[in-house]
Amino acid sequence: MKGAEQIIQVLKTRNPLMKLTELGVTPETLKQVIISSFEPFFENSKSLSMNASNYLVSDWINLLRFIADDSSSSNLYRCLNVYRGAKQNDCGACYAIIRDLINLHMETGNRFWSFVFLETNKSDLELYEFSNTVMGEIGRLIEGLIKTQLIELYAMIKVANNKPCDLSNIQTLDLGVLNTNICQESNLTDILYIKNLRLSDWRNIAYHHNYVVQGEFIVCEYGPKIDRKRLSLNRDELSDVLIKCGKIFNLLSLTHKIFFFDNLNDIMGNNDTLSPVVDGRHEIWFLVLASAMMLQGFELVDFETSPEHTKIIVKECREDVDPRERGIHTSQFNYNLWYYSSSRNLSVEYRLRNGSPYLVSRSTSEICEKVGNGEESFEYLARNVVFDFIS
Repeated sequence: MKGAEQIIQVLKTRNPLMKLTELGVTPETLKQVIISSFEPFFENSKSLSMNASNYLVSDWINLLRFIADDSSSSNLYRCLNVYRGAKQNDCGACYAIIRDLINLHMETGNRFWSFVFLETNKSDLELYEFSNTVMGEIGRLIEGLIKTQLIELYAMIKVANNKPCDLSNIQTLDLGVLNTNICQESNLTDILYIKNLRLSDWRNIAYHHNYVVQGEFIVCEYGPKIDRKRLSLNRDELSDVLIKCGKIFNLLSLTHKIFFFDNLNDIMGNNDTLSPVVDGRHEIWFLVLASAMMLQGFELVDFETSPEHTKIIVKECREDVDPRERGIHTSQFNYNLWYYSSSRNLSVEYRLRNGSPYLVSRSTSEICEKVGNGEESFEYLARNVVFDFIS
């Protein structure tokens, strides 16, 4: 998997969980910190407690940035209130929107990782190459990622306003129409503007290459052909447009995730799972899994996956722990590896704090599947895991 090494490196360098663990903060305390951070934005405290340590760890750092900024935090509340207004007005229609867009969100998640891997260091680029690269990223970010979120947001606005909501029709709308309708039918206009231009204007500038380099400036053209307008930006100002597009993406993404997990049981209904037809990239679930492991005090060292075998290596981050107990504890990750990868064979290698291999636990898809379909309990998994103590 291409992104495993990059994700592991990011978690090591940008996520404070490992540092906090090394300072002696326990997993139980860290979980409570994460819950406390999300609590003001959740209505269902039980759902928050159940999902915080498994599915929300990777979004916690993103949330902290919103909490640190009053304007960003306010915008998150505003967007959540649209979803909750839709839920209050017609919960069935509201939940159906989430379910019906699952494949579109999965496609967006796949494109997100392509966006991450194609991102380059632009600091040394000449202005011509810089403007072309940044504009390309702005266009892909708006059209490829944010548009999906705007489709869901506009559908929620329709339901919240007690208006007919034809999701199929909304999905066919041009970005400009979608952008305009959201601004006209809600109080979220300021969120979808950057430097007094709509997101759709920026998309058009980027996609149609409506910009030229003049001296030290990038001159952008926008608007109807009979009334073209110009906007001149320097290098830093164009970078700021890209950064603000990223913030809009993070805002709408976090809104979707909080509302989803806040109402998980109702959205799921009688379905045990919501299974998208679109295959999700391994990086999507690996980030969730890796973050959850880190919360429990384990550093990820390596990861390999194939249909035949998925293996993960974790290293102890905590001091003064029983290595045998902790090593056996990591055997539960075999189930997580199977759940996400469906590999025929699974293994988890546990290493001591000094990096020495201590224990390898192994399981199979046959064993994990019996637990997954409810035929057997997790005790069955524990009884059938094979342990190999190395030292």
